[in-house]
Amino acid sequence: MSAFRTGLGYVVAGTMLLLGALILGGFLLVPETTATVRWALGGGMILLGVYRSYLLYVERKESSHG
Repeated sequence: MSAFRTGLGYVVAGTMLLLGALILGGFLLVPETTATVRWALGGGMILLGVYRSYLLYVERKESSHG
């Protein structure tokens, strides 16, 4: 796996986690947004960020045992 792809993966995972936290905190959506929508979007982004981080970890672990 190339260093660029690995770096881009970490940037994407970190961005997803950050966006999820900002959505949950109410900083990115309009104030009229319901809590259910905020939790769904923010929680979904955080879960996707965690999943992406896990995929990077597994790929790195497999390549090191190669």
